[in-house]
Amino acid sequence: MMKRYSKILFFLLFAIMFYCCNDSVVDPPDDREAAIYGKVVNEEGSPIQDIDVHYIFSLSQNIVLRNAAIFYSLPINQTVTLQILDMHNIEIAKPLDQVEQLAGNHIYYWDGSNYTNGIYYYKIVGQTFTRKGSFPLLTDDIAALIDAAPLTLSDNNGEFKINYSTLGIGSTYQIEGINDFLFLADSIKFVLHKNGFDDLVIPAKLDTTKLFEQTFKMVRK
Repeated sequence: MMKRYSKILFFLLFAIMFYCCNDSVVDPPDDREAAIYGKVVNEEGSPIQDIDVHYIFSLSQNIVLRNAAIFYSLPINQTVTLQILDMHNIEIAKPLDQVEQLAGNHIYYWDGSNYTNGIYYYKIVGQTFTRKGSFPLLTDDIAALIDAAPLTLSDNNGEFKINYSTLGIGSTYQIEGINDFLFLADSIKFVLHKNGFDDLVIPAKLDTTKLFEQTFKMVRK
């Protein structure tokens, strides 16, 4: 009888140890916010720092926008300041700085050909009003993209993060010279560039309610 109880006790202890050991290796829940998380590595799997990250929109229409037409009206004569902000809300240009303008309708064309694809913002400040708005820069010309300032860079671990809000997915825009509204779909192409490596173009379909994570392998030239 004692031998039988010893066997039962042995199996109980084994079951408890098995359960505890398995429980200890369960991965913790991923509590990162929904965004794009990328890691760039070379052929050996080592991280690559300072990779230029761009992307190409999937568009409802095949168009190229490398500048922005900014419309505004002034009720009276006044001084006006116009700022252009990138997707991180950082000022990248100030085309108008305390410029005297007459009352009436105005339009300013800003050249964004030195900047990558993305959603950009403008802020107009006058003596009687402040106006904010956004506009997209769009091109599928990879050569033009890699000559422009990137959306972001990979860090010393080869990693980068892009918030969905900077992509403008699901947004619609009324563009000068286009009869219909422009819709930014949820399919994009990542474009990665660094001198000494082949450019990498990878398509992706995004769900802005979920975390997107991918490793990108770049090949030396």
